[in-house]
Amino acid sequence: MKHFYIATSIAVLLLLALPAAAQSPTITEIPFSSFVVPAGPGACTFDVLFAPEPGKPNGERLIQFGNSSIIAGPLFLTLTNQSTGKSINLNASGPQVTSLSGGIPTAVRTLERASY
Repeated sequence: MKHFYIATSIAVLLLLALPAAAQSPTITEIPFSSFVVPAGPGACTFDVLFAPEPGKPNGERLIQFGNSSIIAGPLFLTLTNQSTGKSINLNASGPQVTSLSGGIPTAVRTLERASY
């Protein structure tokens, strides 16, 4: 009889865990919007404009799982010195993996280096 209770308990636990394991990830498009990083401590001595590179893909996606997320897809940026107008193009495409603990990012790992 004891074995029956143990087997029943295990079966119930497995049945409760299966729906959580079967859930699909949530996928959200995250198009890049331009912004300026102002000069100051911890930044450059000049304002820098971050903008999508014209004519290049801008289609990253956020793929969220239960306790982690992946940012994947193409992202090409143009970084411009607002003082001189000089700019560089940057391939900042994913993937990047973020682990979450209570909804707060605890570890970020880039799977591929960005190319400059």
